[in-house]
Amino acid sequence: MKLRIFLLLGLFSSCIDSSKILPKSSGSVSEVLFVVDDSLWDKYIGNIVYDIFGKEILGVSRPESSFNILQINNSEFSSLFKTHQNIVLISEDSSFNIVNDNWAKNQMVAQLGYNGHVEKFKSDCVKLYNLFYDKELVTLRKSILQRYNYDYTQIIKREFNIDVVISSEYSLVLDSIGIVWFTYNPQNKEEIKNILVFSINDSQEGLNDSILSKSNKILSTYLKGSKDNSHVKLESRYTPVMYRGSYRGMWKLQNGFMGGPIIIKPYFMNDKVVIVASLIFAPQSSKRKYIKEIESIL
Repeated sequence: MKLRIFLLLGLFSSCIDSSKILPKSSGSVSEVLFVVDDSLWDKYIGNIVYDIFGKEILGVSRPESSFNILQINNSEFSSLFKTHQNIVLISEDSSFNIVNDNWAKNQMVAQLGYNGHVEKFKSDCVKLYNLFYDKELVTLRKSILQRYNYDYTQIIKREFNIDVVISSEYSLVLDSIGIVWFTYNPQNKEEIKNILVFSINDSQEGLNDSILSKSNKILSTYLKGSKDNSHVKLESRYTPVMYRGSYRGMWKLQNGFMGGPIIIKPYFMNDKVVIVASLIFAPQSSKRKYIKEIESIL
């Protein structure tokens, strides 16, 4: 019965002008609502979902999950919840299916089945995780495009031939041969963001080491602290790892007390590698939103 209702609603929504009728979606874009009865969730699939959707974000010093997970029973799935941005409907006899903008705008509703085949369910969850992750990045990028700095974006395009969207909250610090540097450093907030774009020659031998060592050299050359011999460097105790095309790591201030996440994104061109290094300092805040924001602009 529940599946029939869901399919009918999906069919009905496809036959109307949703852009005029559907309400805005609710909830955080980093939150996924799972609609599944406790008997199935507690006994079979809850731990699997948490392992996949709640896995820790790489490149942060304190554990943070990729998504916040909410779970309610089918009987609790009222109109209040149906406008949530990310919904997963799970039952024992359904199959994998995706419906966009079913009950709200910018919404993704997934239908997922569990019939005792654990590996199949895990595979579907991984597929769904990537879909929700990509959806979040697209949503963030659209938001930034509404307030981006066209001139800054064109500087990067002209000098490095890559498309990196720079928000209007950033200021241009340096535009020199081979390097461009943008920063966000408000006086009334304990929050600093830096974006540096530069390039190295593409020698395939030891390329990964070259990317990280060149990045380290750029950081120590341009990002200085207030004390003598104080500069930013990659945190040696946290080896950068590759995830979704970017290196995730940590930076620290040599002879200082600052540090935070860094994302290093390489772009492989014909005869060189263009590198975008994005650093975050926000000691009082969750880092998830910053990391996904950076991913969305790269």
